[in-house]
Amino acid sequence: MKELDARIQATFPYALVDDAHLYVDLPVPERFAEDRKMNVFFLRICSGCCSKCAYCAIRKATGTITSRSPAAVTSSLMYGLNRGFDIVSIVGEDTGAYGVDIGSSLPELLLSLCGCPGCYRFRLHDVNPQWIRLYGPRLLDTLYAYSQRFEMLLFPLQSGSNSLLQRMNRHYYAEEVGEFFHRVHCHLPHVRIHTHILVGFPGESDKDFQCTLDFLDQHPYVWFSAYPFSPVPGTTAALLSGDIPRADVDSRMAQLPQERCL
Repeated sequence: MKELDARIQATFPYALVDDAHLYVDLPVPERFAEDRKMNVFFLRICSGCCSKCAYCAIRKATGTITSRSPAAVTSSLMYGLNRGFDIVSIVGEDTGAYGVDIGSSLPELLLSLCGCPGCYRFRLHDVNPQWIRLYGPRLLDTLYAYSQRFEMLLFPLQSGSNSLLQRMNRHYYAEEVGEFFHRVHCHLPHVRIHTHILVGFPGESDKDFQCTLDFLDQHPYVWFSAYPFSPVPGTTAALLSGDIPRADVDSRMAQLPQERCL
């Protein structure tokens, strides 16, 4: 949780943080909104992670998932709304894991939060796409029922190659994520869909990378952040063979559709 706070404060130096609430004023990029200040309230719903992605050390740093109670999350939301915030960013290391430790789930929490009175919109961050398999239809039902409550979703794909996703220890297929994105876009065209792309993971072939380019080409409404692989000590990926030369990584980064790269 402290690591998440530090990351947000590094990005937004004027963030105000305490044990229960996190919020910040920040400018919105012109590509998304007019050039003005918007009030954004960062609503933390959980900390930690229950996944074991090969390249990531978050679980080692933060421990397994710890969810806040629905009542506590609702209380924090109302705190932000009562202070005049109209954009609510739902954050956590993996918000999709919310509730697995307390007998709840992200769809249940969102359904409850959407019923809170007020004029506000959600930005849902960092949902590991593996949770689409568990409750994708339920999540879609909530999004459809409260379509005007949402303005952004972030599901980090990492790669369009299923074989590379398996090597990363990511438990989903790119096609599943693409179908979910398609359904969201068809029913909620106003919602911005974001993802992450990891380039140069050990063993990534030209064919693997082409799968990522194909995924982005097939879903032209998806915005993404791309970053080159960098081995983290203590992770499985740091021990894998098949390092990609930096020149090849840079070349692949340059091939991504820059007009949609955040």
